[in-house]
Amino acid sequence: MRNFLLAAVSLFFFSGYAQTATINDFQYVIVPRKFDFQNSDNQYRLNTLVKFLLEKEGFVAFLDDNLPEELVKEPCNALRADVENNSSLFTTKLVFALYDCYGNAVFKSEEGRSKIKEYEPSFHEAFRKSFAELQALQYAYVPKSADGDTLTTPQVVAAQEQEEQVEMQESAAMGVAASDVDPDADRSKVAEVIPVLYAQAIENGYQLVDTTPALRFKLKKTSRENTFALVGLDGLLFLNDDGNWVAEYYKNGELVTEVFQIKF
Repeated sequence: MRNFLLAAVSLFFFSGYAQTATINDFQYVIVPRKFDFQNSDNQYRLNTLVKFLLEKEGFVAFLDDNLPEELVKEPCNALRADVENNSSLFTTKLVFALYDCYGNAVFKSEEGRSKIKEYEPSFHEAFRKSFAELQALQYAYVPKSADGDTLTTPQVVAAQEQEEQVEMQESAAMGVAASDVDPDADRSKVAEVIPVLYAQAIENGYQLVDTTPALRFKLKKTSRENTFALVGLDGLLFLNDDGNWVAEYYKNGELVTEVFQIKF
């Protein structure tokens, strides 16, 4: 009876996880060198096409025979790509899916179809049609850990280190202020700490996340160097003469100006 209850609880947990996890929860995707229906590695150059299109959408994709140490140790940090072949005699039919490490489908497309006679262009056309559904979701990675408090990617480590350094600087400055004749001078130094954001590439631009972690801005490239449009906001992000990035935008009819350091 006890084993039955444990199994039921586990099934409920993973079922709930499958319903709530989205592609935006994952930065990495592992692409098999050979899908189940293929007779050889990268047949029809389909696997490299999958990797290319995922990277174009902003994912960090790896073929499964060339994984970084981070994903070897923590495979659950990545989704796994899969292509199902439901082809008939005259029609190529492909379904694209992304699975988590528990086998839950985080994304699954409808069939993409092609009637081209040649194999390679037919597989490419069918896959691109199935992949269009993922493109429509406008993927944007929002980093978070299972507990929602800390990140586990290399950028997270850097963000945490930066946050710790700032806290140490603030503590040191406050210590000096307590014994100095002019404590206001040290407090002003603390106030000058500029928040740090981390840039993650997306199509035609970047998204910026802080150390919370939280998504702060989405950027689109412009024709001007070191100048980006703020997606969804009436404003721009630009590099000033001090080497800092300035976000200027209107909110409720008032001009808002924020200054950041950005790690690209």
